[in-house]
Amino acid sequence: MYNYPIAVHLNKKSNAAFYKQLPVFLCFFICLVTFLFTFYFLNLMPITVLSWGFILFSSVFILSMNRHWAGYMLIIAIPLLNVQFMYMLGPNVTQQIFLKPINIVVFIVLCAFFFERMTNKYQQVKRVFPVFHLPIIVLCMWGIISESWTPAGIFGIDMGITFITNASLYFLISYYANSVEALKKTMLCWIVMSVFVAVFMFVSIIPGAKHMETVDIVGNFSMFSFFEMGLMRAEGLTDRSTAAIFISVAVLSAAGLASTTQKTKYKVFLFLAIAFLMFAFFFTQSKAPLAGLLVGVLFITPFIINLRKNLIRYVCYIGISFLLIFGTFFKIIGYLLQYTAAKGGVASRLVSSSAASEAVGDRFEYWSNVFNQLIYNGVYLSGFGIGGSTHYLHPVPHPHNIYISIVCDFGLVGFIVLGAVVFFVCNDVFYTVKKLPVGSTRTLLLCIYAGLIVVGVSSLSDFTYSFTIAWALLGLIAAAHKHIQNYTLVHNETVT
Repeated sequence: MYNYPIAVHLNKKSNAAFYKQLPVFLCFFICLVTFLFTFYFLNLMPITVLSWGFILFSSVFILSMNRHWAGYMLIIAIPLLNVQFMYMLGPNVTQQIFLKPINIVVFIVLCAFFFERMTNKYQQVKRVFPVFHLPIIVLCMWGIISESWTPAGIFGIDMGITFITNASLYFLISYYANSVEALKKTMLCWIVMSVFVAVFMFVSIIPGAKHMETVDIVGNFSMFSFFEMGLMRAEGLTDRSTAAIFISVAVLSAAGLASTTQKTKYKVFLFLAIAFLMFAFFFTQSKAPLAGLLVGVLFITPFIINLRKNLIRYVCYIGISFLLIFGTFFKIIGYLLQYTAAKGGVASRLVSSSAASEAVGDRFEYWSNVFNQLIYNGVYLSGFGIGGSTHYLHPVPHPHNIYISIVCDFGLVGFIVLGAVVFFVCNDVFYTVKKLPVGSTRTLLLCIYAGLIVVGVSSLSDFTYSFTIAWALLGLIAAAHKHIQNYTLVHNETVT
């Protein structure tokens, strides 16, 4: 794929600068971790304050040393949901405003971005405006305007903050992924962060006490953190469904990168990462992400495996791997079951089919209720407004369907935007498959599309438009869209 020369030059320059600054990075993190552990073990500061201090100091330091790491920092902050700021205006969850690490990191990156734009004395890269941005811009403007009529009140403000954060995340990722190499490094960062998330997921199923800590700052403003152990279904740093989808995207990306890399040590690392992540994935026992992962695997497999020559061999590899994973999974589940039963804990660590059927029935009831409210209020064109569907479903947190939440909260505009996004993504997928030459770039883009397929299928029974992973993947697809546009321009110029 075509990389415009300035982007390639800036990317090589950033790599060289990073390796020169690496000793400074290591020294900073060693000093910071030593400082935080000292404060923790001397009981001078609670772990919540130390966690926020690590996030803030690390973000500012990294951006001051190397602004090209902004995209990686955004990916790292996405799954960190167990440490939050809270402004409490009432006893209910819908009367509270939450700030997560991704909110803070996006704000810091935005400040660095605007500072860079104001002080950049070098030649600006001439970029083609991607048409993919148009429906996102329309949705963002409509979402902000809908604050004026939403019945959600304080929850609408909280959703508005999340909405603006996710929109900023989308544009920042699409901006910083300014080359194929940057896209590849972003996906590698996603894989490494997924391994980190998976480690804490395993910790969460070990029998142990629940950690929950609240630190009052001033008035109704506080910070809190929580981490549960002895769970029936693994969670860790985030909720189980988000963790399962984050890991699923990493598995597909690792499979794609492993099929194109020529270095043995990278292949070994990626295959080990896939096995470890799949093992952690099963402990979430999340059915919708599993369905999404299967659809994503079916989509990407023909492009990374020569089915005519290697089908039997790969089926054998996958079969043996899954037997080992499932065998170990049930062995650990059996041990935990015996341990928790001896301690008088839960009777089972597996989700029953009756519970799954009940959850499906509940979701149909949610969707029916929210559509009945849409018809009753007659807000087909404008929608309820941002967060409105949650207002009518309270105490249910959201409609558990990203498509229904968009249509119900944003009305006809949301429906048109949703159709436009689907059209552009399908068009890019078709162009990538049919027009781009077979190679690592084509495989990389198809892995990103497969990740969005995982989110798309999983969102049929969960999440809303505030789902941060969906916005991050859309940002990567927007970056891929720009590369496709550049490739098309250069290809047309070459032909003429």
